[in-house]
Amino acid sequence: MMKAGLDYYRKTFAEIDSGEAAPVYLLKGEEHYVMEEMAARLAGKFVSEDMKSFNLSMDYGPEIDMGTLLSTARSFPFLSDRRVMIVRELERLKGKWAPLVEYCGDPVDSTIMILLLATHDEKGRRIKPPKDLASLEKAVKKKGRVIQFDRLNDSGIRKWISSHARRLDFDIDDRAVDSLISSAGTDLYDISNELEKLGVVFEGGNVTSEDVARVIGSYRMRNLFDVIESIGKGDAASTPVSYTHLRAHETVLDL
Repeated sequence: MMKAGLDYYRKTFAEIDSGEAAPVYLLKGEEHYVMEEMAARLAGKFVSEDMKSFNLSMDYGPEIDMGTLLSTARSFPFLSDRRVMIVRELERLKGKWAPLVEYCGDPVDSTIMILLLATHDEKGRRIKPPKDLASLEKAVKKKGRVIQFDRLNDSGIRKWISSHARRLDFDIDDRAVDSLISSAGTDLYDISNELEKLGVVFEGGNVTSEDVARVIGSYRMRNLFDVIESIGKGDAASTPVSYTHLRAHETVLDL
């Protein structure tokens, strides 16, 4: 199984940020979280927030009517230079791929079509590639871009955790990173959910392995909203972090 370092993704995102628009992108691989981040980055780059309701669409493979999809792709955007179309779960697309392959070989410049294709399921099992995938990739490469999303390697996951924690306005030490991986595993969606919980409690502070054990270890199944609610109600008994501990970290909660 191929794995990628965080530097590979940093370089890829930097190229997207600085590069010219391509009319079609095929994002494929098993690192689903980063694929979604890339799709969101592309959408934000080419469609302004106030025009998203008009020029940003999201479709899912099993639900797609190919005629409608391609008709939309060939239509003009509304009061804008570009529209963005995100197609998720392409691996589950039903019916013939030929019209999509044909479109990707000669796409419309005013439409940015972003195709997301998972190569592995949530349990890491390989998904049988659609029989027309090779033809689609060949077509996309003519005028667009194919980007591979392999799983982050161990070092990359650790760096990603530290970086994501900083984006949530807290620091996390190495032992705490070990504890987080031990508790949440290596799926970035799961890790992100746990980091969100830590961010609520330790915003602006530093997180240790003991903090991870208090906040995550004893209630792995609780979600972020449970944490916020229990703190907001002053329910010290059900909140695995004492108010004294919160004060020590000078946590500011806007509840």
